[in-house]
Order: sequence, then C-alpha cells, then structure tokens
Amino acid sequence: MFHPDAVRAVMPMFDPDQAWPVAGPADDYSRYYALDEERRQVGLTHAGGWLEAAGYRILVHYFRPERCRGTLFIVHGYLEHSGLYPQLLPYILSLGYAVVLHDLPGHGLSSGVRAGIRDFSEYQIILDRLMARVATSAPRPWLGMGQSTGGGILMEHVLQSLQDGRPPAFERLFLLAPLVLPTPFQWWQIRGAFWLVGALRTAMPRNFRRNTSDDSFLDFVRRQDPLQSHWMPVGWINALRRWVPHLHRFPATDFPVWLVQGDRDSTVNSRYNRRFIRSRFRVVVSLQLREASHQLANERQDIRAPVDALLTDFLQQSPA
Repeated sequence: MFHPDAVRAVMPMFDPDQAWPVAGPADDYSRYYALDEERRQVGLTHAGGWLEAAGYRILVHYFRPERCRGTLFIVHGYLEHSGLYPQLLPYILSLGYAVVLHDLPGHGLSSGVRAGIRDFSEYQIILDRLMARVATSAPRPWLGMGQSTGGGILMEHVLQSLQDGRPPAFERLFLLAPLVLPTPFQWWQIRGAFWLVGALRTAMPRNFRRNTSDDSFLDFVRRQDPLQSHWMPVGWINALRRWVPHLHRFPATDFPVWLVQGDRDSTVNSRYNRRFIRSRFRVVVSLQLREASHQLANERQDIRAPVDALLTDFLQQSPA
C-alpha cells in the first residue's frame, strides 16, 4: 500500500530523461499498480513526474523500450487514472511502442477538484502541453488510444486541428467505448436532474457500476484503489453538457480511426456514438463485442482477446 500525499510530496517535475525513483513512496505507488514495467522488460526506461498545465499539476508516465517503432499516447476515461492499465501497458510495450500516460485533472495523483474539471477545453491545453514536452524525445509516429472520455479528448484534438488547418499530432486513433453522448437515461439525468441537484449541492455520490465482467477488477476499484473518487462533481457534469454541442459542430474528415464498443455498455450511447464517429472520421475497423461492457481495457481476458488482436493490427499498420 502507499499514501497518495506521500507520493505527491516527493514527485519531481517531469523530465523524459529522468528515471522514475526506484525506492520510496513513488516506487511504492508504481509497484502497487504494476507500473514498474522497467523491472520486467529488459532495456525499458520509465520516466515520470509533474507537468504544469492549465493551472494543474499533472502526473505523467513515459515508458520507452530500447528499440522503438513509435509512441502511443493513452488517455484514460472519467473516474480512472494511469494505474488502471495493467493488462494493456506491458502488451503495448512488448510490441515495441513507447507509451505516454497522464492522469487527467482531479484523477489519480494529479491536482484539481476530485473527478472535476472547469471546462473540457482544459483537457486540450494539457494534451498540447504534454505533447510539446515530449516532442524531442518520444519517437515518431505518434498514435493515440483513448478510453471513454479519453477517446472524446483525442477526437476533439483531431477535429480541432484539421478545422484550424494544421495536421493532428497523431497518425491514427484507437478508440475504446469513446464518449460522444452518454446513454439516453444518463443524458436525461445530466441535462435535467443534475441541473436541479446542482442548485442545492456541488457533488453527487458515485454509483460504482458493473462496467466489466472482470470481478477482480471491480473489487479492486471499489475496495482496494486509494485513488478512486467516491463523488461526481456537478461541475464536471455541466462541463460535459457544454462540450457535447461543441463536438458536434466540427465537419467531416478523412482521419483514420479504429473503433471498439461493447453491446452491454450502459455508460455511453454506443449506437449513436458509432453513427457520429462514422460521420466525422474514416472508420478503418469497427469491432462490436457482444459480451463486453464499458471498461474495455479491463474486461475479462476472453472478452478482451479480440481487442488485443485489433490493437496489434492498429500498431503494426504501415504509415499512410
């Protein structure tokens, strides 16, 4: 076990060339979440620390194999953090890709109101700052992978870049249950019930949904993860309400994406989101998993096997 405040107290500023501490609170944290991949893969380097952006201190991890084919930026979902990718991280690194991970504001070890955000535009400021910080050290090509809200953040980066007449930082995207709209019931709550509640209180108790078939992961998140938030700020909900129409204003592009969704997803509106993504991007592959729920990066191994296979195809694509 580790104490989050003890880790925050010793964390240095992020330097892509500075190795992650091998002892003390920071090491306790990385071992707890199996982020210490440098102990298991020969020639792998692991750097990390604080990145200051948009008024936050953002925790960053940067993993680089000895022989690199490129860099994959992973952006996690809402109510998640960098430590929740123990299945995918070693697999991606074994395929020869460097990985850049960061905790969103209010998530994991990053600063900010727990699970909150003032406006979704801050996610873009942080992503831009992070990419600028690793621009001279992270091998090209750059690819992006986003789970849920992370997928929405990456899609907005691409759409905004192309609308502004500049190339996106990424060559292609791998989207896991990406956020465009929540399910109809949740969207009704966000636009109606949460507005009413927001007049009386600043946060709602979190309902830990059964968003994966992996019981061990569910138990870990609910009972053993000290970085989980047990409240959902009304401020984040209101920021989402403003972001959805903003995302819909972007025109169609020919940018390539790989899309994975689960038929049992009760968090995002998979059917609507699939139509929206096809109307804005060139969907190279769309994988619909009958038994999968929302937490695709942490589904049961047999359910996740097609995701791993598709990820391998995504990473091994030749440059366009």
